[in-house]
Amino acid sequence: MLDQIKKTIVLVMNDQSLQETITEETDLINDIGFDSLQLVDFLLEIEKEFGIDINLESLEIDQVRSVRNFIQFIQSHDK
Repeated sequence: MLDQIKKTIVLVMNDQSLQETITEETDLINDIGFDSLQLVDFLLEIEKEFGIDINLESLEIDQVRSVRNFIQFIQSHDK
């Protein structure tokens, strides 16, 4: 799952160098630098990739703080 998320981040940010630096500890806002539009693009791509629906209005910032938190969030929707 980490590799799929990395691939999506690289796609949204259009920066291949991120592939080597993203870990489960990476902060999607502070480390990656997502702005609000990029975050929405990322979430839409994740919805397509994993076949889930993410309610943007109920999404909490802590759920996208680290890649690890986001993976846990995705896994909770994947059941």
